[in-house]
Amino acid sequence: MLFYVYKLILAPYDFFLGDKFSIVFALKRALIEDNFSKIKNVLFLFNEINANHYTLFKRSLIKLAPNIKFDLEASFFHKKNILRDFSDYDLVISDEKINPNVFVIDFYCNSKVQNILEEKAFCLGVNNFYNE
Repeated sequence: MLFYVYKLILAPYDFFLGDKFSIVFALKRALIEDNFSKIKNVLFLFNEINANHYTLFKRSLIKLAPNIKFDLEASFFHKKNILRDFSDYDLVISDEKINPNVFVIDFYCNSKVQNILEEKAFCLGVNNFYNE
């Protein structure tokens, strides 16, 4: 997407390379900020769920994105196809690849989760841009 923005909009003009990067970065941030509010529900699936760490985990997520409802479940049930309905969630993040729509992270880190949320918001913005 960013390559097409560069090729169609910025390439014909005589801008410095740094200016072109700044414009593309500003467009990307605008798309992310406009579409971040469209993410309402996020599901985390991890192999091990410890009740003591769950409260700390939940607090850190609320600080990261207070308008998003986060749920945490064991991935065992989803691997065995006991629970398959992800339609209630805008985004599913897991430590294993359960299906193609699941984002995989090795371990929990606020910056990784924030990057995934921003990537999802950016994809929503790009899809809306192409559908219009």
